[in-house]
Amino acid sequence: MRISLGRVVLMQWTTAAVLFGLLVFWGLVFDKGYTTALSFLLGAGCSLVPNSLFALHLWAHARVNKARRRVPSPVFFFVVEFLKIGMTVLLMVVVIKLYHALVWLPFLLGLVVVLKSYLITLFWLK
Repeated sequence: MRISLGRVVLMQWTTAAVLFGLLVFWGLVFDKGYTTALSFLLGAGCSLVPNSLFALHLWAHARVNKARRRVPSPVFFFVVEFLKIGMTVLLMVVVIKLYHALVWLPFLLGLVVVLKSYLITLFWLK
């Protein structure tokens, strides 16, 4: 079974939304506030935004190449991947500098959960 990049990105968004909702619920029940949930969402967003833009760019590039009957270059993929990683790091630096109430564990958990949620997609669709 072939898994599209769109499904992987959709699973990343779904996983982040479900865990964010659970953290908001946990903050309401145990009167912990929303700092933990917001830190998780910011960490997840640091990888969700570049991954979504990467998938959209690859999809658009594939459509143009299909219309022109050209094979995409591997160099294109590596350049866009490098830009995605750079954007992820840049977003992390911006969040760390601007959000002073950051809780590190949920922030890093959000980042890791989104980056590894493709494994959920692989097991779910198999």
